[in-house]
Amino acid sequence: MRKMKLPQGVGQVYKLKGTRRNPYIVRKTIGFEEVNGKKKQIIKTIGYAKTYQDGFNMLMSYNSDLVKNPNETKVVVTPECKYKFKDIFDKWSKDFFPTTSKSTMNGYNAAFKGFVGIHNKLFATLKTRDYERIIADSGKNYSTIRKMKFLLNMLYKFALKNEYVDKNYAELVDISKYSNKNPNKRDREKFSKEDINKIWAMPESDSKTITLMLLYTGTRVSELLDLKKKDVNLKERYFNVVESKTAAGIRVVPICKKIYPYFESWMNRNDNELLFENKNHDPLLYRFFRDNYYEEINELLGTNHLIHDTRHTFISMCTEKSMNETVLKKIVGHANAQSLTERVYTHFDASFLVEAVDVLD
Repeated sequence: MRKMKLPQGVGQVYKLKGTRRNPYIVRKTIGFEEVNGKKKQIIKTIGYAKTYQDGFNMLMSYNSDLVKNPNETKVVVTPECKYKFKDIFDKWSKDFFPTTSKSTMNGYNAAFKGFVGIHNKLFATLKTRDYERIIADSGKNYSTIRKMKFLLNMLYKFALKNEYVDKNYAELVDISKYSNKNPNKRDREKFSKEDINKIWAMPESDSKTITLMLLYTGTRVSELLDLKKKDVNLKERYFNVVESKTAAGIRVVPICKKIYPYFESWMNRNDNELLFENKNHDPLLYRFFRDNYYEEINELLGTNHLIHDTRHTFISMCTEKSMNETVLKKIVGHANAQSLTERVYTHFDASFLVEAVDVLD
């Protein structure tokens, strides 16, 4: 179909720059607002199309729907609903973030970035189809998509409470079709004995020592990086995990003799409250450890291990040494794998756990 100049008020279909799956954008002016004393158009993006013909048909279909529902063309922008999507997020997060954990904040900030295409759109003009279109084009896995919908629900709950909108368009967003979508999923792969020997042979570094400490304790990386010196007992060779994502995660973790020198070194390195610090002498955060320390080990090995592979490897090494299954569950904090009897009645002295892990080589 030959491109044509459409009559005023019908809308626009034009091609975007760059290589895109759907290069044609379909837009229409749906109202006006006053900004600094000047009238400004409120432009709604209806969608994206593969060809001009598809975009034209989309626009005509949209206009046809407006004939049936003429009130949708009349957007009255009150001072309260002049806020853009990013403004609503900023207002909501200012209230919510001080009441939640840092990891939760990071999750919602990441979800917010997923909506970058509508950050500057007026919140009151966005509809369910706008959000579904963003999600469909995001390429994110289901876990991230679900967090994006959680964020939308939180924003609408906030906006309804403050009367910025009168309807929750997030509740109708359907993400069920993405439930099996996880393009970033990788199977767990334990470190080979050859890889572990290569790590031991590496020159001494923080990357090496912390990776080995993960491999020989079986702790989750957050449990180790959040470890406080007061919770480490060098004399008895164990440490206490006092914060974990599960109740069974609150436990005693033995320090095998093979990595004891590393715990001793970190305990005596500084006077900080936490056991670990980064190169700038600040607390060692997960992202910094992953991007700077752990990736260095992967590069030297020529591997692509996930951090959780260290925990998987510890369990495998203990199993190979015929460690008692109940003892192993206690050490790694596996709640779901324990029977009721194991959870309630089985208690082990720290020295017994230390003796159990000393078989690792």
